[in-house]
Amino acid sequence: MAEYLVHHTHLPEQCHEAFEAWSRPGPHDVIKGREFFCSCPSGEHGGFFTLEAADPEAVLALLPRFHRTTSRVYAGETMVA
Repeated sequence: MAEYLVHHTHLPEQCHEAFEAWSRPGPHDVIKGREFFCSCPSGEHGGFFTLEAADPEAVLALLPRFHRTTSRVYAGETMVA
């Protein structure tokens, strides 16, 4: 499994919908409860989190439908400074 950084973006008026998408049942149930860094308070609406998966397509398949088209997936690794 590889590690991926997911960066989701949405419009300011979509904040509620973006949050609510996680509460509906779906394949993303397996990743509920993970930390998510929300950048909405800075005015850059969206967030960041990491996932392990076989490939970027597998990462997108785990996301709520609302997030799939507005998320970028980056392969990488966690490092300690």
